[in-house]
Amino acid sequence: MKKRENNKGFSLIELIIAIAILIILTGLLAPQFMKYIEKSREAKDMQTLDTVYTAVQGALADEVAYTDFVNKATQESDGYSQIDKGMLLSDILKDSGAFAKELQTLLGNQDAIKLVSKKAEGGVVGVMINYAEEETDDTTGNIKTSTKLEISVYCSDETGKEKGSLSHVGVDAPQKSSSGS
Repeated sequence: MKKRENNKGFSLIELIIAIAILIILTGLLAPQFMKYIEKSREAKDMQTLDTVYTAVQGALADEVAYTDFVNKATQESDGYSQIDKGMLLSDILKDSGAFAKELQTLLGNQDAIKLVSKKAEGGVVGVMINYAEEETDDTTGNIKTSTKLEISVYCSDETGKEKGSLSHVGVDAPQKSSSGS
């Protein structure tokens, strides 16, 4: 029998062994890659919540937007009267007032605000702002008026209640809905 001198290929057995090794390595590494992907989604969601939190603070720093917010937050039947219990960001952005316009300007493209991680459980961005004016007497007998704003941004269900297990940004968010867990 003559030997081939230019035998440059792989045998069928060698190819099957190489493919089997690749399949085993893929099976071992795929779960780790999926964990990394999910961690990056959670980090993106937390960054989204932090961005909205910063935008709300920035919008409230604008005097015209702040006045608009206070006027609508203190009215019983209009605007942001329910924001102390939690409102969807999308509902706030639908308003035509100065606060919503300033928030839209700071956030840019509102369609890009989505929560995608498993911890978000399909929730959306919710915003809660507790607004209170406090009058206090100091030692000189003068009356001082102070405003207290507590802002929280969180993963919300369709009703404004906290959903999922993502951490919130800011003060405590509203209680989770009873249907959530």
